[in-house]
Amino acid sequence: MSYRTNPTRSERGAALLAITFTVLAAVMTPPAAHAAEDPAAFASPLVLAYAQLPTPAPVQWAAVRYVPEPQAKPKPAGPRPQHQVRGVSQIHGGVYDPENVLGKRAVAGIRGGPMVTRNLQVGLMFDWMYDSENLTTSNASTNIPGGQPIAVTQVISRASLHQIPLMAYGQLEGWGKLWLVPYVGAGGGYQFMVITADDYANNQHVSATLGGWGWQTWAGVGVPLGNRVRATGELFMHGGDVSRTTTDQLTGIAYRETARTDGVGVRFGLAWGM
Repeated sequence: MSYRTNPTRSERGAALLAITFTVLAAVMTPPAAHAAEDPAAFASPLVLAYAQLPTPAPVQWAAVRYVPEPQAKPKPAGPRPQHQVRGVSQIHGGVYDPENVLGKRAVAGIRGGPMVTRNLQVGLMFDWMYDSENLTTSNASTNIPGGQPIAVTQVISRASLHQIPLMAYGQLEGWGKLWLVPYVGAGGGYQFMVITADDYANNQHVSATLGGWGWQTWAGVGVPLGNRVRATGELFMHGGDVSRTTTDQLTGIAYRETARTDGVGVRFGLAWGM
């Protein structure tokens, strides 16, 4: 029975040294006379064994590249953005001057709606245009108790007009970097006109309601008064006509009455955002 033991570190070193000297001796030994004809004749078995070993492939570094670690971009310095306005409302009052009509009409109204984009608003608007006229006559002055004379005025007739446009609109505002806020807008819809007249001399009363399509365009400027409030002033144009079908009381013939509503005006108001 025989036992096989593992060589120690010193034994392995001695064996490696012996192999090295053997290889060097085989390389440095002059070749024999017949070495030219057969080069493998003088090569030792150890050299031939090393010659058969495969050459290790070189390490490839082509796929290795340096990728720097991304760094967070610094936040730009400046004031914090304010809360975005979602809608704007406006109340206004002014004067409207219709064409081919003597006298001007008072105007009051409101409009409002959401902001579709930062500069574009859509919504609904309502205006009330009013005019009245009295026909009076002055009588001779009379004396009241105490002897004080006064002038007596009698109202012979009275007429009033109410014009009410209801419209959908779009408004473009606030471009550029100006302190003032310019804006332009346009709207269209239906309008009503109610006319009443009283003839006190003949004891008669007349009323008529007319309707028709109308439109408006305007251009103005806003002056900021705070974060979400501004005063506004604008010029506007109004157009369209109103009409009704009526019947003559004497002849019984039906006919159509039409009144134009074209004119220009000015409005001042207050707008605020939500």
